[in-house]
Amino acid sequence: MNAEREIMFSHYAGNQGDPVTAAVEIIGRVHRAIPEGAFLARSCVTGYGEKLLQAALRMDDGEIETMAHYRAADYVAPGVTSVIDIGGQDMKFLRIRNGVVDSIAVNEACSSGCGSFLQTFAETMNSTVTEFAQSAMASDKPVDLGSRCTVFMNSSVKQAQKEGADVGDISAGLSYSVVRNALYKVIKLKDASQLGDKVVVQGGTFLNDAVLRAFELLTKTQVVRPNIAGLMGAYGAALTAHRNWQPGERSQLMGLDELTTFGIDSTQDTCRHCQNHCSLTISTFKDGTRHVSGNRCDRGASLEKTPKKSEIPNLFDYKWLRMFGYRRLTEAKAFRGDIGIPRVLNMYENYPLWFTILTQLGFRVMISGRSSHELFERGMESIVSENICYPAKLAHGHIEQLLDKGVRTIFYPCVPLEQKSLEVADNHFNCPVVAFYPQVLSKNVEGLRAEGVRFPRSVPEPERTRQVGRAAGRGVHRLEREPRRGQGRRRRGL
Repeated sequence: MNAEREIMFSHYAGNQGDPVTAAVEIIGRVHRAIPEGAFLARSCVTGYGEKLLQAALRMDDGEIETMAHYRAADYVAPGVTSVIDIGGQDMKFLRIRNGVVDSIAVNEACSSGCGSFLQTFAETMNSTVTEFAQSAMASDKPVDLGSRCTVFMNSSVKQAQKEGADVGDISAGLSYSVVRNALYKVIKLKDASQLGDKVVVQGGTFLNDAVLRAFELLTKTQVVRPNIAGLMGAYGAALTAHRNWQPGERSQLMGLDELTTFGIDSTQDTCRHCQNHCSLTISTFKDGTRHVSGNRCDRGASLEKTPKKSEIPNLFDYKWLRMFGYRRLTEAKAFRGDIGIPRVLNMYENYPLWFTILTQLGFRVMISGRSSHELFERGMESIVSENICYPAKLAHGHIEQLLDKGVRTIFYPCVPLEQKSLEVADNHFNCPVVAFYPQVLSKNVEGLRAEGVRFPRSVPEPERTRQVGRAAGRGVHRLEREPRRGQGRRRRGL
């Protein structure tokens, strides 16, 4: 595209299973189509084989496919709330909230309900995809075929043909199947209002008018289908390149001369830097550039025992240090002694608060270690429910570890109410497991009942708190104690 984001060149075709060769041919077309006096400022690649193509052809940028699709959709329809992309082999759903991608859903392993699904059935009926779609638009009796896998759909289609359904009725039924698969199996839609008020549909499959109309009828929603629906991923990549371009910069993309002598040599290897033993595909290009795929960590990508440290900061390491990198008091300064905190559930996230409070009170704060399977097994005997979530099950091991370290006072309060993070939130209560799991631990971890061990609870039993009103902007609570025999109910204000 040009500097005004107008499309100057486009190409749409299958890669025939060889994305590198297809990309070389397309880039050659681009170079030959550049007008006299113009130059290629910046390039970006997205989709399958992104990193491979970026390394092979010296593309300036690479963008993850979901973000490329969102960027294009937001440019075409500013303020978009949902993006549904159905391509040849996959489909994606992006939920947008306040200009940020809130959640992403993709089809996992099966390509049923994508473009190849319709193309397969069109070919079996001696029709082109275009003719197949047009026949669906003329149908007034679409066949109900459900949203089954291609293998099982074949028998449903054959049965419909035996019952007299024509090609148009079957095509219309398959269009409904595509949309139902997207709505109920990928998006898992419960109500059309979840899509928001500005929905963009894209991908080559939505160029099929029957699929578009089926989507609108099933959701009762008017949607935006760009006239470049099949090119939205590429357009999003171009927008990314435009955003990253600096004045005076020229693309490092391979020129025509290099493309004519382009070659790639692929070899297979196994990474032995750890026990995963990843199967690697090593692609070496004529200019000496190398790309490794198949690796599940940076060790395999570098093929070096000690890989070069990335310049990009590791945000997981940063968060870990920011959350837990506090220096506790020395034993001499901790005049109140040691107190343990299990690194679990809400205590994990709120550790900076509790560490600061307890340190100021004169405790030496001792925190349990990182979660691991060994830690889980350490507390397995006291887990009373198989149905409880795994983070809760881990809490037993963390408590046991603190007791093994000799910590005799463990601080893990019941916290029903959390800080309200968002003004629009309906409430800010913790889930019941997070709020009251300390009570479960106190009843089931035998070490907590040992002599000399203190495990204070913030919700006394059998007392319970109940909010009864508000005064001066603060909650007023009443503590109710079960009446003793021969006594009335006693109440005291908190």
